[in-house]
Amino acid sequence: MLVHHRMTPNPITIGPHAMLSEAHEKMTTGRFRRLPVMDTGALVGILTDRDILRHWGSETRTKVQAAKTETPLTIPPDMTIEKVIQPMLRDQISGLPVVHNSKLIGIVTASDIFTAFLEVTGASTPGSIRINLLLQDNEHLVDGTQIIHAVNCEILAMGTYEQPVSNRRAYILCCRR
Repeated sequence: MLVHHRMTPNPITIGPHAMLSEAHEKMTTGRFRRLPVMDTGALVGILTDRDILRHWGSETRTKVQAAKTETPLTIPPDMTIEKVIQPMLRDQISGLPVVHNSKLIGIVTASDIFTAFLEVTGASTPGSIRINLLLQDNEHLVDGTQIIHAVNCEILAMGTYEQPVSNRRAYILCCRR
């Protein structure tokens, strides 16, 4: 799954000479926590709700320029969501500007990634149920899927992970009737 499938295109932006009070109003009205900062068509920073909080009480006298993060980490639209998660976790970033040919085209947030996760796992499908399979050494995944098909269920998604204690492979199936 690629970033451009999940990003918010054409995000609302703010200029560096606007006051933090204006930025706060945009964020509150739009119900988001970050604004790309644009100057003459170029991305020059990003402003977050935390940046505004650091200047609380003086937001009507403080310009965005003074509070923004300069040269934010950006990502291309053809990057996979899995690769985006790594720097977001490492640097504790909840949203990244998406840039193509030096032009801001979108923003991707942790909420976008959570939504994608729910869709990939099938959990956002109405009426879906989750089935966890922890197979014995002599059992195979086919055995578990045959049981699911026998009760007339459709498998929407499947995931797998290593059980930390038993070091056995666990399977997660999202199904619906």
